[in-house]
Amino acid sequence: NLSGGVRYDLRHLHSDDLMEEEQLRFADFSRGFHGFSGSLGLTYEIANGLNAKLNMSHGFRAPNISELGANGVHEGAQLYQKGNTKLKPENSWQLDFGMDYSSSVVYAQVALFVNHIGNYIFSERMAGEDGNPMYLDDVPVYQYTSGDARIVGGEVSVDVHPMPRLHIGNSFAYVNSVQLHQQSEAKYLPYTPAPRWNADVKYELVCGSRTFDNLFVKLAMECNLRQNHFYAVNQTEFATPSYTLFHLYAGTDVCHHGKRIFSLYLSGENLFDRAYQNHLSRLKNLGLNPMTGRQGVYNMGRNFSVRFVIPVGLAK
Repeated sequence: NLSGGVRYDLRHLHSDDLMEEEQLRFADFSRGFHGFSGSLGLTYEIANGLNAKLNMSHGFRAPNISELGANGVHEGAQLYQKGNTKLKPENSWQLDFGMDYSSSVVYAQVALFVNHIGNYIFSERMAGEDGNPMYLDDVPVYQYTSGDARIVGGEVSVDVHPMPRLHIGNSFAYVNSVQLHQQSEAKYLPYTPAPRWNADVKYELVCGSRTFDNLFVKLAMECNLRQNHFYAVNQTEFATPSYTLFHLYAGTDVCHHGKRIFSLYLSGENLFDRAYQNHLSRLKNLGLNPMTGRQGVYNMGRNFSVRFVIPVGLAK
């Protein structure tokens, strides 16, 4: 199978002045952007259940209004965000290759990609005249900038069904994001996910009974490796330690006279109450927490939840 497409974007953005307390908060600007996007992909069936995929694409993305004109505190991330009206649109070339195999017992997939992005837009921490990180309204100041990037990565997953009701899943993902032609502290792009291994074992205890259907229990593990590749300019980012989380799930459909009445799901996440920070968290680089003595905000601890799903039908 061969498929492809092409697209052309033409965008214009205009922002007016905004004065607050006789001070210019937002300056007016007008920007226009245009560019092509397109892709060409091939899928080939090598044998029964074995497929190969190859795709090449070109992408275009214009900077949004926040990246161009922001000037204030981002309450969700507790940082002062400044836009950059000189940003150019992103343009990317990507090549990806994948293979997948499926049978009654196993499903395996390999997906690899390399992506070159010109004018890749990201946010970096600003420094003052003294060379130290800058603060406004008591929060650190970040400004949007851009650079040429090369992003390489892939994912490998294997799902095995050794028994009709037993499911064993594994997947590993890796991404390496580099800013080209930069010194060591600016070499790696910010907010690059750490290498990650997910594994789970699921067993269906009951299927097709009069009262319970699809009754299952699942144990899952999420292992995030240490992320040493970070954007270090002006302390924009720091390394993130590795951590492993364990989760437990269970669920069932409750039936009456062959009709599903409701579904019930139970979950327990981070069972061992592991203290951790995800590298993609925008709150991990906040100041020292006087209550805990730790730097920044940590992710969710042990968490239990119950979910009901009640189907609603309309009589004909």
